[in-house]
Amino acid sequence: MRYTTTKLFTFVFAILGCAFMLQVLSSCGGSSSVITAAGTNTTKLVIVNASSDVGPLTAFINSYQVGISTNTTTSAARTYFRYTDVPTYYGVGTGLLTLQLRTDHLINLTSDTLTTISGRGYSLFLVGLASIDSLSTILISDYSPTPTLGMGKVRFLNASPRTPALNIYINGTLGFTKMTYKKVSDYIELPAGLYDFKMTATSSTSSVLTDLSRVTVQDGRYYTLYSKGMVGRTDTAAVSLNVITNK
Repeated sequence: MRYTTTKLFTFVFAILGCAFMLQVLSSCGGSSSVITAAGTNTTKLVIVNASSDVGPLTAFINSYQVGISTNTTTSAARTYFRYTDVPTYYGVGTGLLTLQLRTDHLINLTSDTLTTISGRGYSLFLVGLASIDSLSTILISDYSPTPTLGMGKVRFLNASPRTPALNIYINGTLGFTKMTYKKVSDYIELPAGLYDFKMTATSSTSSVLTDLSRVTVQDGRYYTLYSKGMVGRTDTAAVSLNVITNK
């Protein structure tokens, strides 16, 4: 009888131990969960890989991997953020968030904290060069008061390493000036319409470094114009202008 009782207790403890291990494994598996694609009126985040030599990135928010899924209870294939990608917004939680960018081999590169406000958007840029260990992030809120009726809003970020201070001309008129590396302008209002943006060095305005043509600015919408790449390069790392629709 004593032998049978001992075996019973051993069996019960084994079951409890297995249950505990399953709970631990479940809690450690957060990295396979996903952050969903952004919907209307959600708190959202866009991640921009503006480093030409870092390679594909993975992103994690509070240890949960950023990915695309219509069902947050399922796992998603790993989502990569590449230098050549068109940036996409993702719906995220409201409150204190820890944002980590990692290599495709899950080596941590950067870590930022952000307290989000419900319904607002945020932008996270990785800038710099991995080859000279100069990677850093620029984390900015997309919020700005509602533009005047018939107007949209545009801001500019210089995310191009090894560039001089920059000027941005909007349909031939100076819009942003003396924009040094990592500097983010305030939003400015523009009448809804079609625009050409040209970028020059502040010190040499006669030479256009790059341009972006036929960009539509819509009534009530917000946009981030940003540079990436390097002056003097002629390959995929050449300096360029790009635009994100924030709202």
